[in-house]
Amino acid sequence: FYLPSVLCEDVQTKDEPVAIPSEGTGHVLIIDDEKEVAEAAQAILEFLGYTTTLCLEGREAVAFYREFSHQVDLVLLDMVMPDMSGSECCAELRRIWPESKILLCTGYDRNHAVQELLNQGVAGFIQKPYDVDALAHACADVLKHHGSTEVCLSGSQV
Repeated sequence: FYLPSVLCEDVQTKDEPVAIPSEGTGHVLIIDDEKEVAEAAQAILEFLGYTTTLCLEGREAVAFYREFSHQVDLVLLDMVMPDMSGSECCAELRRIWPESKILLCTGYDRNHAVQELLNQGVAGFIQKPYDVDALAHACADVLKHHGSTEVCLSGSQV
């Protein structure tokens, strides 16, 4: 087994800056029936500085939101869940507080159901799997904009 020796001066490095995700503030309610995915989102968001609450079922999330909606700044909502669809959960959350900032997420392509909710004023959509940077930018964009600005995929505005 042979490794060639390389002097440090010979190593070429790129001077490209590494993008650091923006730090976040606020309380994010994460609603996703896949525990590992939900916990990963929670870890990312807490790393970025957000406070989080995790609900693994839509009905549990609606009950939480009914009591604590005034403390929630953003909802990260999975579209496909067994007990209550993302569309149903979204409708219930908006019934509680019509100005809810909801960021939809799904592992499926952006479909008719997602587009319909975006047309109704849901704040944005992010495709799973997402990375730290994409989630950071999507959340920051949704929280920064008031009204019905649509944030899609990597956080770019449409």
